[in-house]
Amino acid sequence: MHVIKIQRRKTKNNRPMKRFHIKTLITACISCSLMNLSYSDQTPASDIHLVTEELKESVKNMENPISLDYRNVKTCEEMKSLIDDYIRKNHEGQIHRGTGLIREKENGKYVLVCATFNKDDKMLILSFDVTSIFHELLHSSDKKTREEIKEYIASLTS
Repeated sequence: MHVIKIQRRKTKNNRPMKRFHIKTLITACISCSLMNLSYSDQTPASDIHLVTEELKESVKNMENPISLDYRNVKTCEEMKSLIDDYIRKNHEGQIHRGTGLIREKENGKYVLVCATFNKDDKMLILSFDVTSIFHELLHSSDKKTREEIKEYIASLTS
């Protein structure tokens, strides 16, 4: 028996390189939903196509994230509040239940992904381009602000 060792590409800090693409996220969401449906006794097989279409609709802005006006934002809390206000005003009835972060290594872009649900538990995923505000907060003259945004990013990526 021979053991073949495959070496992974490493980044400059000698950790394995992680690649995460938006299409991968979409595929994972659809796959999880389809797996859930396949184990459900209540959902007929004919509804799988309908659910797939609903998922595609729920993640429609993933490739074109929403850009907000962050000019007056000076803290991490103000940024979160601005995003929550946008969701409340533009997607009435949607409740923000979860957040994730995608960092596109190729172009250094940060995309904040927010999972929202309505009263019928229908999911809508909204993505926000937060590259400029993250850059501004990471380079803030206020040490507390810099620490808060670093902790926020770490909490979304761990």
